[in-house]
Amino acid sequence: MKRFIFIFSSLLLGFLTFAQNVNIPDANFRALLLSANATTNLIASYGIYPNFSYTTIDTNGDGFIQCSEAEVITFLAIPVGNINNLIGIEKFINLTRLSCLNNNITSVNLSQLINVETIGITQNQLIALDISSLTNLKELFIRNNQISTIDFNNNPILKVVYCGNNQFTNLDFSSNPLFNDLGCKNNPNLTTIKINNGALQLFGTQTWFNECWDNLPNLTTICADDNEIDNLYNYFNSCGISTSGINVSSSCTLGNNDFEGSNDLFDIDK
Repeated sequence: MKRFIFIFSSLLLGFLTFAQNVNIPDANFRALLLSANATTNLIASYGIYPNFSYTTIDTNGDGFIQCSEAEVITFLAIPVGNINNLIGIEKFINLTRLSCLNNNITSVNLSQLINVETIGITQNQLIALDISSLTNLKELFIRNNQISTIDFNNNPILKVVYCGNNQFTNLDFSSNPLFNDLGCKNNPNLTTIKINNGALQLFGTQTWFNECWDNLPNLTTICADDNEIDNLYNYFNSCGISTSGINVSSSCTLGNNDFEGSNDLFDIDK
């Protein structure tokens, strides 16, 4: 009987230990996380940015990432590593900053990262991204992917988005009262940009990357606040971008015909 109890207890302990491990099926992602340390592989840290300290994730050295170990990490920077998916990232629930550069990510579940403030998933293969639960999100960098649509309605303190080299058709920040910095170049399908949110937009040298809205061949409509329209056209002018065929309005209720005859005021062809 005692032997049975011992065997049962051992099995139960083993099951509980396994249940506490983060499931990370991508071997390259798992190896990267296990190799994190404070001296040579600076990918993980704890603390509040910029006052953080790089650290090892697998602190007990057992070759697994426990949920308790993942929950300590607040900043994770995933470099080039031929990583195909980020399954397991959802257990890093206290992340405030996440970066993943130049991998093969096509989809990612970020719904549990409710503390995240900055996301950078650039040069991947993302076709969609759900950020509806990320109410603390402030900055989003998703350049060089394949995303065609995204909903920003549930991100009340969002301020910065750089989404160039994607497949967007519409970008709407009218529900984001703090938003003021957009980079959207090289979106050949983009037709509409809405930045009429009551916040004065930053353009040109004031922005994160000092980026022009180049190569938007199908852009036809920009909705902007009245007090920023002049700045918007000055920005286009400084970038050498023609606004011929682009309708700009603060109401966004007028049809194309309602703008005819107004090009002499806003056309800044070079």
